[in-house]
Amino acid sequence: MLFLLDSSSAVPKANYGEELSFLRKIIGQFEISPRYVRAGIIPYGKTAELAVPLGSRTTNEAINQSISSLPYIGGNKRIDRALKLAYQTFSQARPLVPKILLIFTHGGQLTDPGTDLRPPVQALRGQGVSVFVIAIGEGIDSSRLNQIVGGRNIIEDKSQEALQPYLSSAASYIRVNSGKNATAVFFFLTSQS
Repeated sequence: MLFLLDSSSAVPKANYGEELSFLRKIIGQFEISPRYVRAGIIPYGKTAELAVPLGSRTTNEAINQSISSLPYIGGNKRIDRALKLAYQTFSQARPLVPKILLIFTHGGQLTDPGTDLRPPVQALRGQGVSVFVIAIGEGIDSSRLNQIVGGRNIIEDKSQEALQPYLSSAASYIRVNSGKNATAVFFFLTSQS
């Protein structure tokens, strides 16, 4: 399971700790271990970086410790670079194991205007990757998200706190639908204050 984490200027640096805390809560819904779920994290902003290689942390505690040191990248959001890096990372993943990509994004454009997201998305689909998105904030780039996942299974909410009761259900949905090339979009709309 790869997590793409929005580390662009769409997330104010002062609020980045809250995003990392939310990521810990999502990861806590899965059992990270060599036998069950192997996880990796790619923060993205103006660049994308494989900060936690897939399977390099073998417990929830180990990955939580890594989350504390995830870089804040800043700059314009370039999800296209994160998707390409996800493809490269999944190319080295274990065969015959469901490949899950969970994308966290905040409001605003997902990439530079004119950037075609179809090639990296088609490459991921060719690998059998199941893609899930959590979009937070206002001004979500819906047209670009549709290029990635289509507009199905949309859940809206106003805050990360209000989302807490649904994390277990969302994780169950991901577990049940991964490996089937199922695609779901989870929209959680929060106000940035």
